[in-house]
Amino acid sequence: MNSLNEAQLELVAVEHLNELGFEHAYGPDIAFGGSNPERDAAAGYTDVVLLERLEETVQRINPTLPSDAIDESIRKLLRPESSSLVENSRAFQKMLTEGVNVSWMGKEGELHGKVMRTVDYIH
Repeated sequence: MNSLNEAQLELVAVEHLNELGFEHAYGPDIAFGGSNPERDAAAGYTDVVLLERLEETVQRINPTLPSDAIDESIRKLLRPESSSLVENSRAFQKMLTEGVNVSWMGKEGELHGKVMRTVDYIH
């Protein structure tokens, strides 16, 4: 029986995601000091989210939401509310599958609310 090692499994996963239309970025290239850095050197490797990519994606798949709503939704995604790891995992999974409830004040002072999608299931 052939067994896959971690590197082989990673290559299979990357190939499959590429076939689905995802773009692969090699970690050392996007690390600070890399050829196309997307990480802040001050944060080192402690930040696991590429914030600029997240903001661009959320704006792209939610074009009608104002920047205040986008900022609030990203804050909710990145800052767990519970001290329980299990509860935070459940809440995060729900935000990924059902979206993030956000609200904001409109120009005339009226309160708006909407669900911000976190994943583009269409494309």
